[in-house]
Amino acid sequence: DEVFPTFIAAQLPTGLSGLLLAAILAAAMSSLSAGTNSIAAALSTVGPSSPSPNNRELGGRPFILTSVAGCIGMGIAIIINYFMQVHNWDLVTLMERINHLFVAALGAMMLCGILFRHVNTIATLLGFFCSLAVSLMISFSGPLFDYEISYLLNR
Repeated sequence: DEVFPTFIAAQLPTGLSGLLLAAILAAAMSSLSAGTNSIAAALSTVGPSSPSPNNRELGGRPFILTSVAGCIGMGIAIIINYFMQVHNWDLVTLMERINHLFVAALGAMMLCGILFRHVNTIATLLGFFCSLAVSLMISFSGPLFDYEISYLLNR
């Protein structure tokens, strides 16, 4: 986690290190901007796509929706930073743990669709949330139990 910033600060010339830092920040800002604007666009229209009197739109307030999505993103970043400091995890390990939460839950939903002919929404959501709970207990077993279960399931 510290090799690349140390290399930039110690080995690169002053102008090049500033240019590289500006490029990294610009790439991060454009990704965040695209993500928050996509969330706002997805939330801006609720209901059918054809115009009708019952079609409720949250449109006209994209700035508010983008601001709310940005604030939620900052909150998630603060929570991730807290977990990284308290449990001495690096960002890659934490993101793998979070990724494994949803891989199993989405796998349970796919198996429901493949194996069962008639599956209703309640059964699918029940399988999703049960799988999410088990994945949560496995991925974060260190803070929950006295021992840690490998979230990679290969040790």
